[in-house]
Amino acid sequence: MIYHKSLDSIRALAVISVLIGHWFVPFNSGKGTDLYFWIKGLIPSAAFGVHLFFVLSGFLITNILLEARFNSNNSTGVIIKNFIIRRVLRIFPIYYLSIILLYLAGFPFKDGTLAYILLYITNIKFYQDISFFPWGHTWSLAVEEQFYLIWPWLILLLPKHYLKPFFCIAIFIGLVVGIYTMGFLNNWAGIFLMPTAIQAFGIGGLYAYLKRKNKLTNYSTFFKFLFIFSLIIYYQWSFNHEWQDKYNYFNMLINSIISIGLIHQAIYNKSEKWNKYFFHNKFLNKIGKISYGIYLYHLGMEFTYNGIVNLFTDESTKAGAWLLDWTNAYYFKLVMVYYLSLWSYNYIEKPILMLKTRFEY
Repeated sequence: MIYHKSLDSIRALAVISVLIGHWFVPFNSGKGTDLYFWIKGLIPSAAFGVHLFFVLSGFLITNILLEARFNSNNSTGVIIKNFIIRRVLRIFPIYYLSIILLYLAGFPFKDGTLAYILLYITNIKFYQDISFFPWGHTWSLAVEEQFYLIWPWLILLLPKHYLKPFFCIAIFIGLVVGIYTMGFLNNWAGIFLMPTAIQAFGIGGLYAYLKRKNKLTNYSTFFKFLFIFSLIIYYQWSFNHEWQDKYNYFNMLINSIISIGLIHQAIYNKSEKWNKYFFHNKFLNKIGKISYGIYLYHLGMEFTYNGIVNLFTDESTKAGAWLLDWTNAYYFKLVMVYYLSLWSYNYIEKPILMLKTRFEY
């Protein structure tokens, strides 16, 4: 599969959206002002960032599986075994290491949730309780793992002529499950279920299929229309939360269509300015490479930062008050999560990822 470094900038956009969505706009003053309102509305939401990750996974994983299916000499069983091993090498090491270290440090895992986190079923706990809990952002990683368990079998075993209808059915199923759980059952946590998220993976998969078949040009006008329409809807909802809450079951679909438009631009964009300042920007490419670490570590950083500060001082002192000031702490945590993720990638993830070469498709 051809490596597109521009997709690292897409990952960067996704993780930055999540980080700002969870930590809020990086300045505390001015809340309630028009400026704050507009900046917050224009910045992509955390939900958009997660859905962008889902669509990107659907595209990349489907591309890999289609390549293996039609060009590999290995059996289906070997391809699936190697696929699972490679995903485990990519995701499990720092996931479980971070949980162990936080547990030993006394991180406030909510009673009864740790087992769900360890088993990659956080999203199911969310749906049952209809509430968030510490380290709950791992719900999206749970969705990804559940996706990995079913998608390879379908892509590799379905007859060729059923592949395109399959992607369309996956999108339809995701939309129907979302409407049923969030609309009819009135459970907003339906967005966390893998059957709902299958629409995002399906959109990414359909794009990979059409790209492989060289049929993207047949749908280019339709894609452009959907992208522009979805972008208008997205920003309408950004500044009118009542509409977004009313039609929340369409949120993932809108985000996913915008996401595939961005992915398309990342692959086919020929603008020197866009490449220089965004798609081939070295800093954004680096952020994209370490995006998994940033996503995983960022919600434990407040606990870690406060713990480090309180080891040496406390908020009753001038230095402690300054270090724990919301704005100052925000930027310190930002630097810490960046360098922690960079160190993690270079000294833990990268050496382990080298083992993936032993499990080619």
